[in-house]
Amino acid sequence: MATKERNFISIPLDQIFKRNNNGEFSLFNCDNRVGNTYKYRIPIHQRYYKWKPEKISKLIDSVMKNYPIGGIIVSKHIKDNKEYYDIEDGQSRLSILQRFYDDKITWKNENNHGILYSELDDSYKDEFKSYMISVEILENFKDEEIHDLFERLQEGEPLKDKDLYWNRSDSKFVKFALELIHKSYWNAEYMGTLKPITDTHRDRLPDVCALISAFIKNENRHITPSFRKHCTILDKPITSQIESNIKDFLEYYNSIIKGVYELPENSDKKMRPFYNVAKDLGMILIEWLDNPDMHDNDNDIKLLKEKWIKVISYDMNNDNFMRGKKNLWNGLSSGDKQNTNDSSLRARVERIDDYNNGNYILPE
Repeated sequence: MATKERNFISIPLDQIFKRNNNGEFSLFNCDNRVGNTYKYRIPIHQRYYKWKPEKISKLIDSVMKNYPIGGIIVSKHIKDNKEYYDIEDGQSRLSILQRFYDDKITWKNENNHGILYSELDDSYKDEFKSYMISVEILENFKDEEIHDLFERLQEGEPLKDKDLYWNRSDSKFVKFALELIHKSYWNAEYMGTLKPITDTHRDRLPDVCALISAFIKNENRHITPSFRKHCTILDKPITSQIESNIKDFLEYYNSIIKGVYELPENSDKKMRPFYNVAKDLGMILIEWLDNPDMHDNDNDIKLLKEKWIKVISYDMNNDNFMRGKKNLWNGLSSGDKQNTNDSSLRARVERIDDYNNGNYILPE
């Protein structure tokens, strides 16, 4: 029985994407995967890639900048005295890069202009063609081992928002988030950070970043923990005014939650999470941001606080208010029920106001 081997080589993209005299790809063709005789083949068990345009452009951009994009893994096969390599991992990356090389997709550069490969300056073309791909070659693996290996490779989880933010912990945005949880006006018990955010405990970092983002963006905020939505503001300065605005809001928000637990019916209840921007935090935050003129009016603030204390307390004591099958959001679109963009959060605040004013009756 032959011993299983793992060998490594590095080859430039233009070697994998080599063309014959007719201008056709001769070693690898991402559009031909069944019964082909190319040296590098896509086995039938591989998925067709489904990447979003921004992810495609980022991959091409990484190649242009000579960033690592991860190697590919192939299994070696001999047929009719010829060597073939089935791509077990990395075919999506190779397929995208080949389609760009073949002018079938564009790369959005730093100016956000879609550019075909043929439109690149020669220096960029050379950079692309000479990019080195690391190839791991598996030899003498049985078919069942290859299938097992493929399944295991697909089990890897993509980086989560908390990991993406932590990776940018030296940016102004994330650095401020890590500082914010230690401010005197930050209530760790309410915001789920009694256990500080660290390398091994990052779960609440996206929630903190979601809150901060709302004070940096003036419109189309998407008050969301999503790193992808906020990666463009990572190095925006956190001005003293932004910090002051966040402080004012958190003191207001803290006073609401404190008021909820001062009510007799809630005094012995366990503290529930108040850091979720899809729930209480998002609604109270969008209302605050939409009404800056109220911030210095003690009477207006008092009325708003009383409204939210009543609403949150009622929800805590009733399963069919903001939760359950028949609840306050009945009749709203599915997006308005759960999304965290400005308009969806406003739709939920408006429904709460309709309920408080007697213009909406809960479904029975």
